[in-house]
Amino acid sequence: MGRLAELLSAITSMAPLTSIRTSNGKLEIVNQLLLPHVTEFVHISSIQEAHDAIKSMKIRGAPAIASLASLSLSYHLTEALEASPQPDFLDSPQALKAHVEPILDFLFTARPTAVNLGAATRRLRKSLASSLTSSEGDVLSITKALIAEGHLIADEDVGRNKEMSKWGGEWLLSLVGPERSANGLNVMTGYGTALGLITYLHETGKLCKAYYTQTAPYHQGSRRVFEFI
Repeated sequence: MGRLAELLSAITSMAPLTSIRTSNGKLEIVNQLLLPHVTEFVHISSIQEAHDAIKSMKIRGAPAIASLASLSLSYHLTEALEASPQPDFLDSPQALKAHVEPILDFLFTARPTAVNLGAATRRLRKSLASSLTSSEGDVLSITKALIAEGHLIADEDVGRNKEMSKWGGEWLLSLVGPERSANGLNVMTGYGTALGLITYLHETGKLCKAYYTQTAPYHQGSRRVFEFI
């Protein structure tokens, strides 16, 4: 078996690549700057590290950026609840508000042009304001609600991507007709969320080949090809 065949065999036997993983109380991201040559997961242990990862493009893609920002806040607050003694910002709802709002502002500055990041930080701010109004001064309930909202933002992204991919795939199949789809479909794509469409077509047995032509910062095209494999 040649070196290329060995490499392809190793790649195809790996678990599906994910940009963010959470396990054993750890928040980790795949360092996209090292793909496709190295697959390395980086532990994100603070708000500052999440900001740096977004700003330096260790993580790319608007939905993934928003998920990381939201999860970093959730993990930060979870650690605060588990600390002994607990930090001063858990002394009162107003102290929590004064602590969280600057964090959301800071995370947003990591990539102000990322639409999903702005939407996520606004949603978390709205959740905080709503909890402050409805929780009658219970800082524990407010904190837990904010943690849950951060996780929900990340979880919803997977479902949205799958739905969008299905809609896009079925729309594309409606354009090419049953004759061509029966023999496979050649697809040319260029942007991140389009990979989900290709995955859907592959899973439903309707994809023959995929040509990738994107040239983006940090040789992003080569990383998409890696994801294709």
